[in-house]
Amino acid sequence: MATPTGQPQETFKFDVALSYASEDRLHAEALAERLKSRDVRIFYDRYEIADMWGKNLYDHLADVYSKQAHYCIMLVSQAYARKVWTRHERRSAQERATRESVEYILPIRLDDTEIPGLQNVTYLDMRDSSADRLTVEQICELTVQKLAFAHPPAGAAYWSEPFGEPEWITVPAGEFWMGEKGEAHRVFLDEYRIARVPVTNAQYQLFVANTHHAAPQHWVEGRPLRGLESHPVVYVTWYDALGYCRWLTRVTDKSITLPREAEWEKAARGDKDQRVYPWGDTPDPGKANYQDSGIGGTSAVGAFPKGASPYGCLDMSGNVWEWTRSVYGEYPYPQDDEEGRRRREDLEALARKPRVVRGGSFGKGGSGVRCAIRGRNDPDDGFYGIGFRVAGSPSPVASGL
Repeated sequence: MATPTGQPQETFKFDVALSYASEDRLHAEALAERLKSRDVRIFYDRYEIADMWGKNLYDHLADVYSKQAHYCIMLVSQAYARKVWTRHERRSAQERATRESVEYILPIRLDDTEIPGLQNVTYLDMRDSSADRLTVEQICELTVQKLAFAHPPAGAAYWSEPFGEPEWITVPAGEFWMGEKGEAHRVFLDEYRIARVPVTNAQYQLFVANTHHAAPQHWVEGRPLRGLESHPVVYVTWYDALGYCRWLTRVTDKSITLPREAEWEKAARGDKDQRVYPWGDTPDPGKANYQDSGIGGTSAVGAFPKGASPYGCLDMSGNVWEWTRSVYGEYPYPQDDEEGRRRREDLEALARKPRVVRGGSFGKGGSGVRCAIRGRNDPDDGFYGIGFRVAGSPSPVASGL
């Protein structure tokens, strides 16, 4: 996973490593099962039997508790304080917390035992005698919240709460070169805004949750797969994308729709030249997610900052194809023909009339992710390699979105 700036974010095999004494296994197992049900990646020895089989256990546990988890939950008790193996786990965790000066150890009291070095760390309380005793469910919920604070959705820098409105790029009025080679022609566009990146799974989930719209087919219980929140939403039809736009228009009171294909291409190429790619004329696997990059699937939006377009738009080449509002038609784009342009951008066109998709995808070669590359797709056909970004204007809501 990459951060929005394209710098790699530190990743761990586990969200949580659970450290406990065997005498406290009932507490540990209840917590582990509850966290697992919430898709928390947890190191719990009963889940790791096959992996630990044959390993040097002393070295392996030192590695887990010092390097492989974002947090260490300690179930503190008399048994935990006196046992050799838990002392080894605790020492590894405390060395990590001290070495990196990070918030790492999350202790939970099962009795009144004090652990050296943790006197100033806030505990949660599961003591039977305590009036403030927390349940396993409450501790699970607090753990999930803690992980959310530590890992805000990658790509969140490109949209804002509460509805996921995108970071906008303003594209000024003027002409640009549309198409390439013998099909290249000049097209004038008024000023408009377009999202810096495609709509992510996290943004689309807000739409699904607020409207009960059907979730993409590969989601589980209305949620995207863990770790893909910042990836472009896929398996969305043209109608799904338009429904999202209409919802976002309603909740933000701004005119938001799919970009016309001319708007999409200008945002990708700029208005100064006839460049082949958003960054220039030469394909570069370090600037976009396409076949030569070797990723083989979608990537977090904004993971290739060096591939930005002249206006600062990202992911215009590769990653996923992107729906536009335009009906597929031959060039030239209807510049001065008002009726021709109306037909090209008709949202009520016949259901099976193909719509233009732009940008190529992770599965295309370098020639398939050019600024001018065009595809056509039935509007009710969503698949793994197709997503969308939104466009609009800062004016109040207009009709015909």
